[in-house]
Amino acid sequence: MNDDFQETDSSQSDLWAKKKVLSAFLVAGILLGGAALYGEFIKSKDSSTKTETAVPYVYSVTDEYLGTYHGTQASYNLKNKYGSDMVVNGRYIRIAPIDFKLELKRDGEVNLVLTSLEDNQPNFYQGNYSFIVDRDGYLKLECNFSDGTTNPRYYLDINNVTKNTQAIKSGEPTVDLVKIL
Repeated sequence: MNDDFQETDSSQSDLWAKKKVLSAFLVAGILLGGAALYGEFIKSKDSSTKTETAVPYVYSVTDEYLGTYHGTQASYNLKNKYGSDMVVNGRYIRIAPIDFKLELKRDGEVNLVLTSLEDNQPNFYQGNYSFIVDRDGYLKLECNFSDGTTNPRYYLDINNVTKNTQAIKSGEPTVDLVKIL
């Protein structure tokens, strides 16, 4: 009879362990399913959804933002990785002023033409943009370019209320832009 009691106690322990494992699987399934649903929610193109991080998929800005932006970047001294002016043989490395034209296109495409105002040599870049911030009247885009050799990254800030637009790149002067087309 004592053996029957131990067997019943052991069966109850096994049953209890199986219930715990089953509960753990159910909780994990619910969490994973919830995460998948949340991921789909984040990917929605609902205009009421606001985000502070770059959206992993590409979609186009509205027509009011599409077009060509133009500005001139002032001459500046090249900076080292610590933000100090670079000096070679006792001379600062000066970067010539640049004519800056950026074209925002549909489906996340963007083109950039940088032309030195000293020698009029253009550099052509193609790339993509992604949303960083999209709020009422304010848009910030991350624009990644390539010309096959270099890969510059600019941040484009557009204030729809004041119409102020700026291109920002680390270590360089900000470029004020005007939409021309």
